[in-house]
Amino acid sequence: MSSCAHTAVLVLLAMAIVAAWPFGGTASSVQFGLHIASALAIVWALVSLCRTSDRPGPLPWAVLPLIGGLLLGAGQMVQLPMETSAAVSPTAAAWRSELTPAETSPSGSDRDPATSSLSLYPAATRNRLSLLVLGTICFTVAALMQSRTSPALLMYALAMSGGVLGFFGLAQKLAWDGRLFWTFDVPPGAGPFASFINKNNAAGYLLVCLAAAIGCAIWAAHRHQEVRVYEGKHRRGHRKSNGVGDALLAQLAQLDTLALVAYGTVAMILTAVLASMSRGGWIALAGASIVTFTVALLSRRRASVLVALGPAVIVGIGALSLIGLSDAFEKRIDTLFDERVVSEARIPHWKDGVKVVPDFWKAGSGLGTYRFVYPPYQDRLDNAWYLHAENQYLETAVEAGVAGLVLLGLMIVAVGSSSWFLVRRASTPAGYALGFAGIFALTSQVIHAVADFALFIPSVTVLFAVMCGSVCGEAAAVAEETKRRLFALTPSRAISAACLSALLVLSVFGIAESGCKAMAEAALESPRPDVESIPDPAEVESSIADLQDGLRWRPDDAELHAQLAGAYILQGRLAMLDPLAEIVRQRQSVAELPEATMQEIWKRTQPTVLHGRAWDLLLSGHRQGFEELRAEDPLRTSFRTAVAHLEMSREYCPLLPWTHLRLAEVGFVRDSSDWDQKDVARARRLAPAESKVQFLCGLLDLNAGRIETAAKSWKHALTLNKSHFPQIMRTEESRLPLSPDKFVVEVLPDDPMYLIELGQRYQRRGRKGAELARSLGQRAIELASDDSLPEWDRAYVRGYGAKLTGDYQLAAESLTAAVKLRPKDFQTRFFLAELLTSEGQFDEALSHVRQMDMKESGNPRYESLMARIQQARAKKIFDNP
Repeated sequence: MSSCAHTAVLVLLAMAIVAAWPFGGTASSVQFGLHIASALAIVWALVSLCRTSDRPGPLPWAVLPLIGGLLLGAGQMVQLPMETSAAVSPTAAAWRSELTPAETSPSGSDRDPATSSLSLYPAATRNRLSLLVLGTICFTVAALMQSRTSPALLMYALAMSGGVLGFFGLAQKLAWDGRLFWTFDVPPGAGPFASFINKNNAAGYLLVCLAAAIGCAIWAAHRHQEVRVYEGKHRRGHRKSNGVGDALLAQLAQLDTLALVAYGTVAMILTAVLASMSRGGWIALAGASIVTFTVALLSRRRASVLVALGPAVIVGIGALSLIGLSDAFEKRIDTLFDERVVSEARIPHWKDGVKVVPDFWKAGSGLGTYRFVYPPYQDRLDNAWYLHAENQYLETAVEAGVAGLVLLGLMIVAVGSSSWFLVRRASTPAGYALGFAGIFALTSQVIHAVADFALFIPSVTVLFAVMCGSVCGEAAAVAEETKRRLFALTPSRAISAACLSALLVLSVFGIAESGCKAMAEAALESPRPDVESIPDPAEVESSIADLQDGLRWRPDDAELHAQLAGAYILQGRLAMLDPLAEIVRQRQSVAELPEATMQEIWKRTQPTVLHGRAWDLLLSGHRQGFEELRAEDPLRTSFRTAVAHLEMSREYCPLLPWTHLRLAEVGFVRDSSDWDQKDVARARRLAPAESKVQFLCGLLDLNAGRIETAAKSWKHALTLNKSHFPQIMRTEESRLPLSPDKFVVEVLPDDPMYLIELGQRYQRRGRKGAELARSLGQRAIELASDDSLPEWDRAYVRGYGAKLTGDYQLAAESLTAAVKLRPKDFQTRFFLAELLTSEGQFDEALSHVRQMDMKESGNPRYESLMARIQQARAKKIFDNP
């Protein structure tokens, strides 16, 4: 009679166990399989409800926050009238209105211009909603079927899964060759462990498995004992357990295979969590352990629980030393107390993310949109692009607003209260142990979520949902037995069947969405031609075909449209290459051009170069030449197709700065009087911390003759990343009509140390270099007047700056002050000695050199300068006896 229920639970367990091995189940193809399996689990659960005549198990009220989350996500994708959308989420409506103007809405879009969704990227919201559907299905089926199966089966299955995964993780770490499974390359910057690319995600999964293993250990210690059924009165006078010594002897007497397996699994998983080197995992482990031990002290058999877990914890920690990871563990632990490491980790990014919350607190920006929403609020350089907030509470606040936070809080309360209820009121050892497993699992994930996003990983989602569903389902069953309605809805076959039927329908949505996403993902990950060199035309055509196939499955994928636009631009550039090469061959009267010449011609087809050519024609009054340029076949076909896809990309997700930037580059092929200025401004606003975007915005503004805005963009780009300076200088020398003084003030960053460095570099590069160095020195002196600079920095900058401007007296005074502040700074002292020598103050210069030589005797630079000083002094005496 319960075989169908067991089958449903076994399907869930198989999902939770298998999903972890293909890199944590992050691929959409794996999620597709998980959705199919979840549909099968629902079918078996429905069959179980129909076949049995027993009263169905109650549905825990914890399912209500999950239903609320599904409704919230679905509501974010609904197209609402503009007035309603603006009232609910004014920032989202304002961004859509500004970034996707109705007059340029693409013809292929099916969106009504008079409507708008709350989500700024509905396709991303739909994908995240499918993951929430998967978690809700696993939770609900586990909750309804748990009362008909054994909690021990669940806990042992998950514990053994964690033990095997942990053992593999340890083996792989000890024999690490830089590749996962000793076969697959790891993405740059990744920190893998076991089968997971991210060690923090691995720790999140293993912590839930550890909770199950702890439940197994407690069940093994209690399975031969009866737990008195609650009779409606609070058991204040229950018999206290014996002392720790007696409990230890009792445990030793009851040791058997099941107990040894449970304790060994706890030790293995705990060792794996420590060996993962996940600091967030360690903190979550410590916090969950403290909470679980505290609950154990308040439970009915506290001594036996502590004895059951204590030896396993000691063995797990000791195992690190045996396998040679204790030193790495200690070094990693030290970073937890390193103020610099902590401040540079996630905290700066969280500060950026917090800025987003006030603008989307009502309804959120849309599930799955965090990675697109936060960049406009980031004004500092960060080389990483965060797919997640590394804090699930912050990410929930941004994507789902206050409603999402409330639903998340209700879910935590529901699972926590159910776990506590089982610890206090469970009538079986398995239920009692499951309560502890729930407490550890929930606490570890609540703490771990502060600095990670493990619950957004499908394998962790499924595993945690199955665990929480089982806990809440068992608590609801116990509550039904004891006539306590606090933890369950009224048991009804019709309600349970209706809930499962609705989830079965939603599973169809999940299957369709994950399947389409898998096809789109495959298209995005297909090989791309190299744009820096001349690509093979066949590769470009193949790339276009792959991306078009992906769009057939997912037509509103903004990233796919942007990639396809890039492929069409490559196609157009290739079509322009041969005619340009033919012109050069005729001019040079050669049959074949060298490879280097072909590469130079290829660069002339770049969108930024074509953009500059178009503006040169317009600014010089050659309107007919501009129209002829637009009418060229590659621009009229491939480039216009690219523009159409870029407009579709902008329509489906207005937050992609590169989409707006590409539109500005190739927008001259559109029939529009303002084809780049607004798009440049949008790209600049959406990526204030991306230096390359800021640099390219400045270049496009310069092409269009917008000198002031170009200078501002370049100043911002250099403030973020000074590596753009050489290219800016090459452009400035030929195209930027600014005097050296204006160039230094309006283009270069307000960094006096950097200006001094540039001044030293350019002061010997002819007359123009000397003029620039003089302007750099003057600007550095102006900036050095800022009292916020340290005293030594001010003296140093004034000294070098005065040298660049030719004020040697001020230079000597300032550098002397700097040397007094830092007597051991021999570089500054050496420069001061050179300056004093050039000014004829030989005795003072010689004094500085001798002090340096006393500390670094034999230094050839000091000896050479000393010889020059003595020679110059002798010449002065000879000339003026």
